[in-house]
Amino acid sequence: MPGWALVAAASVAAAAGGGAVALASPLLAVVGGTASAVTALLALDGRLARDRAASAEAAEGIRDLEALLASPEPDPEPDDDPLRTLFESGPPAGGSGLLDEHFVATTLRGRVAVARRSLRPLSIVYFEVLEADGREPAAPADAGDVAHVLRRTLREADVAGRGADGTFVCILEDTGEDGAVWTAERVRRNLVEAGHVRRFHAGVAAYPTHGLEAEELEAKARAALGAAREWTTDRIEVAPA
Repeated sequence: MPGWALVAAASVAAAAGGGAVALASPLLAVVGGTASAVTALLALDGRLARDRAASAEAAEGIRDLEALLASPEPDPEPDDDPLRTLFESGPPAGGSGLLDEHFVATTLRGRVAVARRSLRPLSIVYFEVLEADGREPAAPADAGDVAHVLRRTLREADVAGRGADGTFVCILEDTGEDGAVWTAERVRRNLVEAGHVRRFHAGVAAYPTHGLEAEELEAKARAALGAAREWTTDRIEVAPA
């Protein structure tokens, strides 16, 4: 109903009501009452029209939402994703079972990103193992032997690899620096089982205590390993905060 009709009916009601009071006219009183009733009906009809329009709009929104939920979701990880292929490929067949430095670097960046989003700690341990002839280290330990010890010492969620310089690296998920030191100590103990005489040096860095980026954590863990190498005995060094 147009708004002008509501205004006209209200004006007639007001004028007739005022005239009925001033002139004591029954006819004007009847006209005023009728106009008031028409005004009320017009106002009610306008409110009902707005309610119907709002209901129709809400129903349309619900239909759009149902259509969206019913539509198939896009595949977040396509089969030809090179990063997914890299992560699923694992270590090369016939090797020691340890990941190479490129895979470790990529994995470390991904794990740090996950740790940042989930607000959980993460640690990285760089270490070296040397076969000792008496008291003096002679040569690096066999990578296969070290890999075997790592497989039975680390958790499935942890990552173990080897750097180009012959060092070993472990990425320990959901582990702070204290847990990383304990894990490194367990690795050291398992490496000297069965009477092996070996020298063990390790450097530890943890997110977020020692760095917020993968490259920073790697650099600090390597620096801590360098400090551990200065000792003539087994040594596990933690990077400075």
